[in-house]
Amino acid sequence: MLVNYYRPPGDGFRALRNLAAEYDAIGTDRVATIIIGDFNLHHRKWLRFSNRNSPEGTYMHQFCQGQGLLQHVSQ
Repeated sequence: MLVNYYRPPGDGFRALRNLAAEYDAIGTDRVATIIIGDFNLHHRKWLRFSNRNSPEGTYMHQFCQGQGLLQHVSQ
């Protein structure tokens, strides 16, 4: 599964919840998942220059951990 994602700044959790719901709706009939895009969120484990974890960043980090998704791009 390949996902190209854009979350507008100030969108809150709407787009993140939609992404999670669509991911779950597809089920497990896939070999691999790649999600790329502009998430407009902050989490110190993902962005070394982030000075905080935004609520949206925490939500997305927990979602990825729960699904076994890993970040492979660091720059």
